[in-house]
Amino acid sequence: MIAAVDFDPNKELQMIAVIEFGSWLFRTTIEQPVTIGHGWTHWFDQALTRIYDTLPVNRHDAVHFTLTDADGNTLLCEDDEQGHEEWLRDLVVSATLRPAAFDVHEEREQARAG
Repeated sequence: MIAAVDFDPNKELQMIAVIEFGSWLFRTTIEQPVTIGHGWTHWFDQALTRIYDTLPVNRHDAVHFTLTDADGNTLLCEDDEQGHEEWLRDLVVSATLRPAAFDVHEEREQARAG
């Protein structure tokens, strides 16, 4: 099911980028809040930059994170060549947007007043 979003291009919209990273059968999903304004196409780059900036760094100054397979085995992925967001982009399997959480009661009141 696709959620309908009432979007005013003159306002910023808070969304959640849901990005799945993978290598072979190993996967992990990270959700990152993003702000969408006039440029819908920039949300993906915004999410990758924010995710990359929050990943841990090892003693060799390499950003890293762990992927897991269905059996619970892990695969450590490291940005040892300092590829930054491009390294992360190469691991993306899928990326979607979903509305950020909102207060259902507030939305109903706004609709009634509308």
